[in-house]
Amino acid sequence: MLTMIQIDALRKWTLAREAAEKAKLVIAAEQAARKAACEALAPLLPSAEGEGTQYAELPEGWKLKRTISYSRVVDGKAVMHLRAALAEHHVSVDSLIDWKPSLVTKQYRELTAEARAIIDTCITTTPGLPTLDLVPPKVQP
Repeated sequence: MLTMIQIDALRKWTLAREAAEKAKLVIAAEQAARKAACEALAPLLPSAEGEGTQYAELPEGWKLKRTISYSRVVDGKAVMHLRAALAEHHVSVDSLIDWKPSLVTKQYRELTAEARAIIDTCITTTPGLPTLDLVPPKVQP
């Protein structure tokens, strides 16, 4: 037999779980709307390709800010087999890879196309969720 404290704890947990499920739906709807807004607003921004932050001027001093990021996962075993090939391109695997393993993005972005093609064989790149903000105009003094 359950005590009143246990019944109350179960009731609170059930209500919280239901609220969390509703929140997940709201979050998914916001993410879908944000992706659609990014696609629709892409012509206003300087570039829709690559990572980074772009701004577009909007009426009345507002700015649209879009940031695109990628998540990169390194296959640690595969990268070890690429040491010699990257060394031929004067790329040190140890300066490029944090041995968690994780990619040193700054170094990765500076690679030549040939060196990047080699290291990309052991990296899985997936786009992150873009952010979209409205930046209010600056107040003139």
